Amino acid sequence: MGNNESKIAVPKEYNVRGSLNGLGLDVLMDVLGETLYAKDAQNLVGVSKQTLKLKDHPRFFMTTENLIQGLNVPNKIWSEGETVKEDGQSDGISFVHTNKNNNKCTITVDPIVEDGISKLEFIFEGHEQNEFSFGICDSSEVFYQNSGREGSGVYSIY
Repeated sequence: MGNNESKIAVPKEYNVRGSLNGLGLDVLMDVLGETLYAKDAQNLVGVSKQTLKLKDHPRFFMTTENLIQGLNVPNKIWSEGETVKEDGQSDGISFVHTNKNNNKCTITVDPIVEDGISKLEFIFEGHEQNEFSFGICDSSEVFYQNSGREGSGVYSIY
């Protein structure tokens, strides 16, 4: 019993040897799974030769399948084809509602999540005097500008 060496097997892919490049592929896949947006995932994979190996990992496709590519904000289209962004603006990964009105907004994510797990973060700031809500619905739902689910005529919000 004088042997001080541990008999516990530690998989090599979970060993950390300094910074991000010291992480094993399984841990890097877990980190990749925590990213919310596809752009962030692309940046992580392209950091080094070690992280570039993630694209060959068996879990890679499953992990990246439900990353949010962007946000889509339906806006009013005038008959001349001009888009009016009266309710807010989106840069593709975030949406900021205007302070000029209290109109309701519908924001959809791209891609539509059909199965599996996807993450979405909501941050509400400066809303103390206003109502807000969010929900998840079937992709067949139609939401019209400045109306909530009651405007769609269908109530299958999950």
